[in-house]
Amino acid sequence: MKFLVTGTAAFGPLTENSDLDIVMTYWESDKLRVILNELGI
Repeated sequence: MKFLVTGTAAFGPLTENSDLDIVMTYWESDKLRVILNELGI
């Protein structure tokens, strides 16, 4: 499994085919925070 590390977060399949700009957009979005919160991260 591939991992792309952005800041302190490591993502697997979610970001392995995404551009860094897209990853950072998700990272800065409230939607991602909600997802991470639901996952208990």
